[in-house]
Amino acid sequence: GLKSILAPEVPNNHGSLRLFRILAEEGSAVHPLPPSPVTARHVIGQMLPDLAFGCLSQVLPGKVPAESAGSIWVLPFSDDGNTAQPFNVMNVGMGGVGARPGKDGLSVTAFPSGVGSIPIEVTESDSPIVFWRKEYLPDSGGPGEFRGGLGQVIEVGSSNDQVFTISAATFDRMKNPPRGREGGLPGKPGKAGLENGLCFKDKAVYRVPPEERLILELPGGGGLGDPKMREAEKIQEDLEAGYVTHEGV
Repeated sequence: GLKSILAPEVPNNHGSLRLFRILAEEGSAVHPLPPSPVTARHVIGQMLPDLAFGCLSQVLPGKVPAESAGSIWVLPFSDDGNTAQPFNVMNVGMGGVGARPGKDGLSVTAFPSGVGSIPIEVTESDSPIVFWRKEYLPDSGGPGEFRGGLGQVIEVGSSNDQVFTISAATFDRMKNPPRGREGGLPGKPGKAGLENGLCFKDKAVYRVPPEERLILELPGGGGLGDPKMREAEKIQEDLEAGYVTHEGV
């Protein structure tokens, strides 16, 4: 995160990174000691760039991106232990990247990780799971002169009328959406729940009944700059592409 702001033109290698010295208090969330639980450690790690960017923006205005979705949503699907067809598979979901100086944010892109999604056909072939929707979420990117990247909506159900479970341990940015910068507005917060309106509020394991569908809305990135300064041509392009709606402009 630091080098991408201070020296983006310098290659990312040992020589360019050894200049930075990281000090972290022992026993803290970023320097845990045994027997601290660390299973979902990436949730903290992928939030750190936004923390560093927030500090740098105070001394380098106009050169720092807006906040991003941060944590990758790991999607571990499994049976509930009481079915004739046991299974355990995993997929991942990404939200939007914050708008960058001079550019819109990247949509449905892992940042700072470079992780890519698993083709849904692979998950469907290895489990009784069906992905009914996996598409951009309109209006999820924060408005700004440069728009935040879009999050996505994922809708999942059972293909054989059996209960399945999903762990929400890595779902984040549901209460605190990615903030905009330099006058930009925040991206849309994440949301998880069932089609019947039940919302997931805790990092727990949830059961999805066979007649229900799991609906996930991943966060969009924050906007950068005053939304009133966005070029009319770009707004029209967003409308035509379905990235925003007339209500969201």
